[in-house]
Amino acid sequence: MTLCPTGSAPIVGAPPFVWITWLDAQSWLATVFSKLSPFVLPIPALIKEINAFCATDPPQPVYPGDTTVAAATTDPIAFEAVIQYLKDSAYWWVWSHNCQCNAAPGTCSILYPPSETFSNTATMGQTQWRGLRFQANVTATYYGLRVWLPPTAPPVTSIYLWRGSDGRLVHREDLATVNGYNDLRFVTPQPLVSATQYYAGYAMGTGGTVYYDAVAPAFPSPGNFTYMTWLHSVFEDPFTDISDAGTGEGFAPILCVGGPPPPGSPTTPANPPVPTTGLPDFPLEAACTTQDICNLAQQINSSLTLTRRMVDLIQRQEVPFAFLPGTAASGLTGSGNVAVQGITGLLATLTSVPSTWGATTDVPRRLVPKVGELRWVTPNGFAEELQLHYDSEVFRNPPPSVTAVHYSVRPGITLTLQPLLREP
Repeated sequence: MTLCPTGSAPIVGAPPFVWITWLDAQSWLATVFSKLSPFVLPIPALIKEINAFCATDPPQPVYPGDTTVAAATTDPIAFEAVIQYLKDSAYWWVWSHNCQCNAAPGTCSILYPPSETFSNTATMGQTQWRGLRFQANVTATYYGLRVWLPPTAPPVTSIYLWRGSDGRLVHREDLATVNGYNDLRFVTPQPLVSATQYYAGYAMGTGGTVYYDAVAPAFPSPGNFTYMTWLHSVFEDPFTDISDAGTGEGFAPILCVGGPPPPGSPTTPANPPVPTTGLPDFPLEAACTTQDICNLAQQINSSLTLTRRMVDLIQRQEVPFAFLPGTAASGLTGSGNVAVQGITGLLATLTSVPSTWGATTDVPRRLVPKVGELRWVTPNGFAEELQLHYDSEVFRNPPPSVTAVHYSVRPGITLTLQPLLREP
């Protein structure tokens, strides 16, 4: 689901770069975070350029559920699901505080443009309400009024919305006005129900003057709204409909579908729900002294040192940056064993091959048939054979428990085996 159909951008005052860390997940999840805090350490910190960061929709955090969280301590798939939820939560929190959706103006029906002029005025003998009866044919919103006022109009105008079915007041706001054109917007725009009639307009006190058209302009054809008649009333509730017959009033209601009038307003998507969980909080020390912290730091340091050693060992055994050549065993013929220890591979070099032995024309050549084979030897037996087809060949990934290399070569073949050792 697209959160920002018209795109998104940084809010005014956003910094040029933003950090995203697990602390942002804590800010977003609040008290729920205390149940997920053991999983935050693998989350890397990110720094994002603000324009690129805000240009795309943020992920919507979807809580994987209590069952998944409970399984995450032993199940790697569940663990990744919890980590992704925390990452998405942190990303969303930073995005929602630094970015916004671009304005998406609605489709509006407004009878008069701002440049409209009126030449006729009328003076109110008593407090009166000037209005327009209309019907909303779709679900819509009443945002306010455009009102044109003569110089003798009062400085404050009250704008209203009445319900057509019973004449009852739906909403009123008092707004300051000036002489001439006014674009008056409700602080709280009012929803309009489809297939429902309303009265929209404004009130003017005794002695105030209003603009009107001596001949009312033709209403547009029915669409999202059907305009019915201009009207006025002595101010009362319920409203009494008194038609203005052929004259028109100097105002136009702002009625829109799908959003506010252009240019619209930037918005921020609604926050996804903070999950409801039955999990207990992660247990913490009830009391902690400085010495407790020092002891814990020492334990962490020891654990990290051991972990570093194990990681180094794994890297040097499985993904070495380089090999160290061991002592070569040369002049090998027939079959036998060469003892090895702590190797990461083996270099096999043929020092003598009969000229009549078959070979391809490839470079390097491939000897056909094989000139022999090698096998890793462990305390539990032999590994699968490694065939010898090239003058020089590297064999990698011996079993961790390898103690020797068994070789067997055909008559006339002389072999040199050189162990490849791990980096120290």
